[in-house]
Amino acid sequence: MVKVYDNIIPDKICQILISAFETSKYQEFINDDNCPCFTQVNLNHSSRNMAKVITPFVKNAYEKYKKDTGSKYIPPFKELEEFRIKRYNTSGDERFDEHVDVTDFDSSIRAVAFLFYLNSNDGNTLFPSHNLNIQPVSGRVIVFPPTWEYPHQGLPPKSNPKYIMSTYVHYGENWNYYSSKLDI
Repeated sequence: MVKVYDNIIPDKICQILISAFETSKYQEFINDDNCPCFTQVNLNHSSRNMAKVITPFVKNAYEKYKKDTGSKYIPPFKELEEFRIKRYNTSGDERFDEHVDVTDFDSSIRAVAFLFYLNSNDGNTLFPSHNLNIQPVSGRVIVFPPTWEYPHQGLPPKSNPKYIMSTYVHYGENWNYYSSKLDI
């Protein structure tokens, strides 16, 4: 189930995250023949304290999602993947074509995906199989299973750069370089 929740992260925190991204010396440009194409910062590496500030907002969204799904099988909120902030510029080339977030054994630890919008823009996120076209609004989050049943794509923004932040709740205690143990 794909769920959208508004006003999860306050605008002030979104602006702080964008500023942290823009001033980070850890920016990494990703370009796989323009599909995907974006610049990212691993927030856990660049600002561990900021990652701790954001975790309660993720937990809030997770609790809403858990309640809305009504599933007793949803994994506990014990382990999150590192927070990644991504920027998509308005060149038209920066986007993320249709994909899923679990594609192999290593990524199969991902149980629930979170895509937070840090600013409002026109670079919508599409879930073609579910007829969903979601507008980026500052503070909004999309929560969904990251598996093959939920292909999605990020359209290139035209109005202004698009800033998003993503993370995943992991299954179990599978420690690897993607993981960040929660102090909850």
